[in-house]
Amino acid sequence: MRDFHPQEIASLAWSCAVMTWQDEPMIQAIASSANTLLQKQALGAGPKFGHRELSSTAWAFAALRCCDQHLFHAVSNNSLRHIEQFGAQSLWNTAWAFAAIAWQDTTLIVRIAHTALAQNMLGQFTAQGLSNMVWAMATLGYRDMPLLNRVSSAALLKASEFNSQALSNTAWAFAVLWYQNPPLLDRVSHGMLKASALEQFRPQELSN
Repeated sequence: MRDFHPQEIASLAWSCAVMTWQDEPMIQAIASSANTLLQKQALGAGPKFGHRELSSTAWAFAALRCCDQHLFHAVSNNSLRHIEQFGAQSLWNTAWAFAAIAWQDTTLIVRIAHTALAQNMLGQFTAQGLSNMVWAMATLGYRDMPLLNRVSSAALLKASEFNSQALSNTAWAFAVLWYQNPPLLDRVSHGMLKASALEQFRPQELSN
């Protein structure tokens, strides 16, 4: 994979994650190639990972439950350098990925939160993206009231778009963060009580 470019590496990692292809030699080869290119990028050399490639790579390895510390450290450092260029989906995917592997350095999630607020991007988040964002905050123990207020406002406008997983994760995150927004909680409760939604819940989602 020495001749692979960042987009090709990110696409291959994403494909493995979507297919849940747990081929250890392949996963390690992708990680090694990505890490090499990211280290060069940090030094200002070689082809560049854009925000889509960075977030896709992080998402893929987190989804595969492959916590390569060197790779995630490189992704984190490069993301911090270019966070202002991230689009909405790149922000929520990156937040979810680092929370999913229980990354303990909250510097990146803080920068993601500040970028989402400063660039007024929460309106561009999907219902799943909003749910991923608050789930990541709760998982990493990061409580940011201005961001939670803005997420709640955005979520109220998209309440009808939340599926069972998004409803469950959002309710769990607000409970963990000790955050209350009665109008939103009412909408979440209403969504959970709808018969069509309840049929979609898995036991884990109902127990959260």
